[in-house]
Amino acid sequence: MSDFFDLVKQLENSSRVGYDPNTMTWKPHTSPESGTDTIAWGHKLSKEEQKGGYVLLNGKQISFDKVNDKVANKLFEQDWNKSTEEAKSFISAKGDWNNLSESKKLITTELFFNMGNRAKVYTGYRDKVVNNDPGFIQEINRGFYKGERKPENFQSLTTRTNKLKAWYNATEKQQMQAQQKEIIANESMKYNQEKYMKNNQFEQIHNDINKVFK
Repeated sequence: MSDFFDLVKQLENSSRVGYDPNTMTWKPHTSPESGTDTIAWGHKLSKEEQKGGYVLLNGKQISFDKVNDKVANKLFEQDWNKSTEEAKSFISAKGDWNNLSESKKLITTELFFNMGNRAKVYTGYRDKVVNNDPGFIQEINRGFYKGERKPENFQSLTTRTNKLKAWYNATEKQQMQAQQKEIIANESMKYNQEKYMKNNQFEQIHNDINKVFK
């Protein structure tokens, strides 16, 4: 799971925009999709936060000049947990969140983390993921309008989604290989147990025969 969080952080701010190595603190930077600024690992400031010069962490106001890596990581965790609840509610309208694999839960949560409420329009994604349609992963393609909602202002997030797809496919492959190894190991154990029992039975019969002819 930690490798996925590292990936999301890289996708959000691989260049660490807004980080000051001298003070080791984060400052807000302009959001690509316009609106309020963003700070650290994809935390979109509310209007109140931006106006007040703080971030709200667990109900406590922390001024921008106090947002170090520790605060930034906790802020990411807080935002991620909020997105998880939103993703869970979205999926639960059509299926059972608990039936999803861990990797599918993470991919779904990332959709809400990145898109916010706009992720609710991804009903095609939801239908496929709850029905175990392997094509669900192709439904995460997305983009945003930089400024007015005009075709020429549309910015594709293909690079982001391709990296997410690659992570998911690699993770699923690893899990499948692990399951296959477990099945082979169980079958091998079962075979050895049966072989051991048969050998014991043969030895018992042999001993019984020897007793008869003594």
